[in-house]
Amino acid sequence: MGQPAIWPTGSVVGAVIFGIVLVAAWVAFALRIRQLVRLLRIGRPENRFDNLGERIKYFTLMVLGQRGVLRDPLPGIAHFFTFWGFIIIQLDALNLWAQGFNFTLPIISSRAFAVILDISIFLAFLAIIEFTYRRLIIRPKQLESQHHGMSDAFIILGLIFLVLASLFFFEVFAYVATGGGDWTLFGALVGPAWSSIPAQTATVLASVFWWANVLVVLSFLIYIPNSKHLHLMATPFNVFFRNQRPKGALDLIPNLEEREDYGVHAVNQFTWKQLLDGYACTECGRCNSVCPALATDKPLWPKEIILGVKDELFATGHLHLVGENETPEQIASEPLVGGRIKEVSLWACTNCGACVEICPVSIEHVQKIDDMRRYLVMEESKFPAEVTPLFTNLERNQNPWEISNDTRADWAREVGVKTLAEDPDVEVLYWVGCMGSFDARNRKVATAFAKVMQAANVNFGILGPEESCTGDPARRIGNEYLWYMLASQNVEVLNGYGFNKGASTVEANGNGANGANGNHSSGSNGAHGVGVEPGRAYNVKTVVATCPHCFNTIKNEYPQLGGNYEVVHHTDFINRLIDSGQLKLPEGFDKRKLTYHDPCFIGRWNDIYDQPRRVLNVINSDGVTEMRRNRNRSFCCGGGGGRVWMEEKIGKRINNTRVQEALDTGADAMAAACPFCITMFEDGIKAVEAQDHFAVEDIAEILARALAAQPAGVAGASDTADSSEA
Repeated sequence: MGQPAIWPTGSVVGAVIFGIVLVAAWVAFALRIRQLVRLLRIGRPENRFDNLGERIKYFTLMVLGQRGVLRDPLPGIAHFFTFWGFIIIQLDALNLWAQGFNFTLPIISSRAFAVILDISIFLAFLAIIEFTYRRLIIRPKQLESQHHGMSDAFIILGLIFLVLASLFFFEVFAYVATGGGDWTLFGALVGPAWSSIPAQTATVLASVFWWANVLVVLSFLIYIPNSKHLHLMATPFNVFFRNQRPKGALDLIPNLEEREDYGVHAVNQFTWKQLLDGYACTECGRCNSVCPALATDKPLWPKEIILGVKDELFATGHLHLVGENETPEQIASEPLVGGRIKEVSLWACTNCGACVEICPVSIEHVQKIDDMRRYLVMEESKFPAEVTPLFTNLERNQNPWEISNDTRADWAREVGVKTLAEDPDVEVLYWVGCMGSFDARNRKVATAFAKVMQAANVNFGILGPEESCTGDPARRIGNEYLWYMLASQNVEVLNGYGFNKGASTVEANGNGANGANGNHSSGSNGAHGVGVEPGRAYNVKTVVATCPHCFNTIKNEYPQLGGNYEVVHHTDFINRLIDSGQLKLPEGFDKRKLTYHDPCFIGRWNDIYDQPRRVLNVINSDGVTEMRRNRNRSFCCGGGGGRVWMEEKIGKRINNTRVQEALDTGADAMAAACPFCITMFEDGIKAVEAQDHFAVEDIAEILARALAAQPAGVAGASDTADSSEA
């Protein structure tokens, strides 16, 4: 440590005054942080300290590397400069504070650091110009908020500007006062122009700007945790504590049969991490910009869901603190569900995961929405009237319709598919799902996929009447008990046939530990997928599903109930069969111009993007013509989150919007990989009166026709049949 060229406080008295100001600011900051931490602790406990290696790796990538914000290039780069400028300027602040006590810190007081600091100040200055222009001139709709105005943002931009300006002038006048002895890049470049100023005057001016910088930085310190820019401090923690469980899994309600309350209707029923999401929200609006419900004029703003929870926490959280005197009337005076957060907003969600995927700070919107749905369904019995028959039929018939479950295997007789009751030693179980078993249109998909497996000599069978609905629509709508009943029944059947890879370890919070790294796409680590021997397309005792919702539920949610299975989506399975040589396809058979729709539940939730495209690139002469929104930016069909069973009464129809995007590519047909998508898109095709020149087909249907050497018509081989139940 050495003495600074200028002692900005000027004397021991000045240093004491500075010390008092410094301590007071940090005490105010610490008291606010203590209050924020206390509020988080009213949330339910949750283990977010697992997989520390993965957490550190992701933190490095997303926080230090700023990868999340850089997906939106221009504001992302500006944010990158601001973030790293903020870090470097704060390091310099330590040295400035040390100067107030008449000493300097090593390294930070060096010329090399001074160059890095001044470059960072310049880049941060460019960044705030971009931010100001963006908010005043461009004014992106996604930045609008129902909860907060623009004033807070401009206060922050103003404070940042004052920090940069005060640093700049301090360096210039310190350089002049010392005749270049206190060397900085800005001082060397600009200082000579001020050389006519007397050294004593320059010293006073340097001290003035030093004090200005100190007071602005300490004001910043106090202001940030009391403003919407709390995210500057909360984001690193939120990213570190992000979900490490399977992305596509909702949390289990523990001790379901013994509970007296379900879901969430008060802030203390969220977990502490769900409450931390509110602290971390940058209000960037990226989630709003990709929400299919909002894009089609539904009253769902994902950002406002997060901010609504945070505002509720700040308004009522103190009433839940241990030791406070609260009354039920006080806590319930302003309802969260139906008050700050409207029920119609919750029911508009398709669970597509676009908001979760694009969020740069690892906020988990969908879980919150479904937690509040659970409360509405299981405690208040408030849900759209059209799902009442769904719940009744799932409970009575184990499928969504008034059809006996005994007829589940009727479609398979013509194809010669056996059940596991007839041959329990099959290598592969084809999980047909309710749509493939009972829906007239999607039975064609089940038949086509069975023919593809037969052509590849796969030893497979189906459960038939022993298969029940996986419970996905019940769980996503909010009926956790019905999901639990159906899922437990299926787990018992699958375990009975020896498909379980080993009992799952269920954590204390009720979430399966299996696959905690969050990356659970079959085949995501190569054509043969995780755990498959080289040269072999699949393991013995593999479950294959044509429905992404069944696939996601069995793979990612059944481990919560002790069901650990090797589960593969049929597009990935077909890709494995081709790569292993088990399945031979006529290359370039389909001459049509094809586009492909990424289903949300194998795409965003399970990272299956390349496998379906590889298959289409073999069978189609021109491969895939991509829609504007594809892969992780794909636009939802509108059927997820139980929406396929609900009426779409507000705004434009999501499925019609997506069909129009497909038509805009000039394609002759859309390849699909989900029965919900097929159902929604066939309705959309009829709505836009395009059925005479455009069709939607499952990839398995295209392959089955190629294997049978049938010519491909413009609108596809499948009839545009009514997609109602058989």
